[in-house]
Amino acid sequence: MKKWFLLLLSALMFAIVIGGCAPKKNSEQETGKKDEGKTITIGYSAWPGWYVWSLISEKGIFEKNGVNVKLVYFPVYSDSLQAFNSGKIDMVCANLNDSLPPANHGLKPKVVLVTDISAGADALIAKPEFKSVKDLKGKSIALEIGTLSHLLFLNILERNGMSESDVKVFNMAAQDAGSGFIAGSLDAAVTWEPFLNQAVQSQKGHILASSKETPGLIVEDLMTSSDFLDSHRDEIKKILTAWYDGIDYWKNNPDESLTFMAKQAETPVDEYKVLVNGIKLYSIEDNLKAFQEGEGWDSLYGSGKMMGDFLMKKGYLDKVPDMKPILDVSLLEDVAKTRNSEGSTVK
Repeated sequence: MKKWFLLLLSALMFAIVIGGCAPKKNSEQETGKKDEGKTITIGYSAWPGWYVWSLISEKGIFEKNGVNVKLVYFPVYSDSLQAFNSGKIDMVCANLNDSLPPANHGLKPKVVLVTDISAGADALIAKPEFKSVKDLKGKSIALEIGTLSHLLFLNILERNGMSESDVKVFNMAAQDAGSGFIAGSLDAAVTWEPFLNQAVQSQKGHILASSKETPGLIVEDLMTSSDFLDSHRDEIKKILTAWYDGIDYWKNNPDESLTFMAKQAETPVDEYKVLVNGIKLYSIEDNLKAFQEGEGWDSLYGSGKMMGDFLMKKGYLDKVPDMKPILDVSLLEDVAKTRNSEGSTVK
């Protein structure tokens, strides 16, 4: 299984030809037609915090900030990474740990924004008869090996005095783990939203532990490449400004915004509210703090180092990359200064 995963990871990092990247209906949105600048492509997937980009596009907020953006939706998250790493899209919404393998292979990723962190949107779900994590000893658990689901699970086991050898782990993508659990073929699974909520709504199980207990372990970000950042700093700065203008629009128009994003997620509004309650959107102040050097989960340097250690121990990295070349807070600092002096005009 480990050999298979390493081959898959290698293909993901270096794929040249992309298959299965067609976005779903209405998932590509191009804005800002009056601006003659380059159209920047941003890939995103099914995660509650990332549907904000759809809201920004729908409300013309990219255009108001003078930047052309084309959103590309990927039903399968790994396809978005494949597209980014092979140069098919300019930027991608990703987990922080997914910047580490490309950095280890010389692809020079740059993280420029934390969109949100998981605060309960990733969890260990189990059948009703299992009342505690310790009850899972010897049982079958599905999760995606080598991902943050795996890291979260190891953290949960450690906090309960257990190790991976105490359970039977099966490698499954998050959506497959969720559907497999609902089908009753698994004792437990680690998955994320919206697959987590689907499993809970099925009444086939309950949450034993979640990312709510480990804030900062699962970080969602916006990533680009070093070369693209160097040649498109002004455009990317406008995109970051548009992100916070979009958050302001959501705050000022909560019902309308949630209804629209729930529609994009193909989820009832009440269920979508549950999904977004499982994340914490990061303010500019949260971002500026997270980009400071530190050793704990509250710092991108600390969390990146711990994620790197995990991936190296599991054989997915030859070495832990230095986080300093990966993280770039300079654009956010400029956006913060501008917003503090001018304020937001989005209503």
